[in-house]
Amino acid sequence: MEVLIAVNERGVFIIDCFENTLLLGLRYEDLSWDYAKPSATDDLECLTCIFLQFDAIENGVQISKLVQVFSKQAAMIDALISHFTGQMRKRKQEGGSAEQCHDGK
Repeated sequence: MEVLIAVNERGVFIIDCFENTLLLGLRYEDLSWDYAKPSATDDLECLTCIFLQFDAIENGVQISKLVQVFSKQAAMIDALISHFTGQMRKRKQEGGSAEQCHDGK
């Protein structure tokens, strides 16, 4: 299935480009991810990929799901996710520091 991957400051979104439908939307705090290169580096058909892992509820039971997206742009997707999650962590740390300064008065 061909999909579009959208990455912004809020999260990662998988879109069905033929049906123009959002298949999956994940906020950064709700996912973990990994970037993988193909083991057969000499095979041009092998693409890099991004793994997205997240929790979901199915039949009232919480389970962990894993989505694998193959893309020539997987390295860029990984870099964007790393950038935005880094910014998010930095904002949280700065917010915590501001609270400590305020409480100390």
